[in-house]
Amino acid sequence: MALYDVFKYIIMPGERVLQKIEDAGVYVDQAKLKDVTETYEIERDRLDDEISDMLPKKWQGIINLNSTQQLGELLFDDLGLPVIAKTDKGTPSTGKSTLLRLVDLHPLPRLILDRRKYEKALNGFLYPWVDFLKDDGRIHSTYNIAKTATGRLSAEEPNLQQVPRDANIRNLISCTPGRDFIEADYSQLELRVAGFVAHAQSIKDVYKRGEDLHTKTAAQVAGCRPEDVTKDMRFHAKACNFGFIYGMWWKSFKAYAFDSYGVVVTDKEAEHMRNVYFQTYPELLPWHERQKQEANSTKAVRTATGRIRHLPDIDSPDQDIRSAEERKAINTPVQSFGSDITMLAMIVIDQEIEKRYKGKAQLIGQVHDAIMVEADKGVSMEVALMIKYVMENVPILLRKYFNVYFDVPLVAEVELGSAWGIGKIVGN
Repeated sequence: MALYDVFKYIIMPGERVLQKIEDAGVYVDQAKLKDVTETYEIERDRLDDEISDMLPKKWQGIINLNSTQQLGELLFDDLGLPVIAKTDKGTPSTGKSTLLRLVDLHPLPRLILDRRKYEKALNGFLYPWVDFLKDDGRIHSTYNIAKTATGRLSAEEPNLQQVPRDANIRNLISCTPGRDFIEADYSQLELRVAGFVAHAQSIKDVYKRGEDLHTKTAAQVAGCRPEDVTKDMRFHAKACNFGFIYGMWWKSFKAYAFDSYGVVVTDKEAEHMRNVYFQTYPELLPWHERQKQEANSTKAVRTATGRIRHLPDIDSPDQDIRSAEERKAINTPVQSFGSDITMLAMIVIDQEIEKRYKGKAQLIGQVHDAIMVEADKGVSMEVALMIKYVMENVPILLRKYFNVYFDVPLVAEVELGSAWGIGKIVGN
């Protein structure tokens, strides 16, 4: 019955909304696309010249920086840099994590990382977008509502959900003349959902008081008052929240904090952060154990809305496989439920647009916890406030359709402007 409710209230109405989104597409400023492409090509070529000037004579004019074998020989054999990690095949790793750890030892790794950023932007987004553009000046992605194991929405051709947080690229997605671009993003949805599914009153209370969990965590780790937390301290606390919420061990956290947030911590500091984190939010570790026990006894886990994820390898004799299944047992109920919340909001927003703003506004995309809408300037503020109201009142739908009493406040941050990432917050 629970799966039928997911099908009835999320999958089928969600599929109809996604068909509209695919038909509408997202508008791309083609003049800006050309300018950004040319700028990134210039930057890539400039970095190529800088890198070339540093190369030993044997590599001049012949090295392929995309060849892990050649790059490994250059870095570790010719330049004598230390091997930080190895691949599954036993060869020295030249991935991002390794290069980040080498930037203080030689200038070349930083130049290679910068070059990769521009190369990825060009080959992964800017060049393909030209091919994906239709005669209407829009890109029409294909969305998949039932493809991922967790039930999270995915997209392809192109996958707008993988667009980097690069303002130059995101700003290319805009709106037609006479319209405004609306981006509505749930604030810390994953952490709010984790607090709910873990029955973590310590997390729920932070949000019920209208406080910020990153600030709370930063203050606890530093042993200071919340009002004394700096912007950098809060940013560093994100690594704690998104790393430890699912039980990450301190050794893994060291690498995660550095790779994802550029935060350097010692062994002692990482252990301290982990200990303080679970003292601050003591309900999390028992929740992790409950999820592992459920997975081991049923070879599956269930979400609040009734989805089921099967974990057939939970009792594998291979420790790595078993650990991966246990992580899924903890992650899935959060990520899946969060996705369902966003989808329910999008379904109702579409209904409201049909009733009140037909022809004046339209849904054009969803990226993770964010919903994107185009609206005529005459009604855009009204539409933006409607979107915020709908997103923050999804708990009413959870009670009505799934008998789920979601008791953590939801907050939607809505921006109104001329393009993705260019806007002012409204309704706060």
